[in-house]
Amino acid sequence: MSSADQGLYSRLIRLHILLHACHEPIFDVGMIEELGRRGYSLSPGTL
Repeated sequence: MSSADQGLYSRLIRLHILLHACHEPIFDVGMIEELGRRGYSLSPGTL
């Protein structure tokens, strides 16, 4: 993945987290699971 792609990926993850945080409280594992359902692959260290 190029640095430009990685930057875009990072920004999309942040937007997705903010979207869910606006609707309901969600933490750590719940967020990783939700993002996983959307096709993102994250480790706890990424968050």
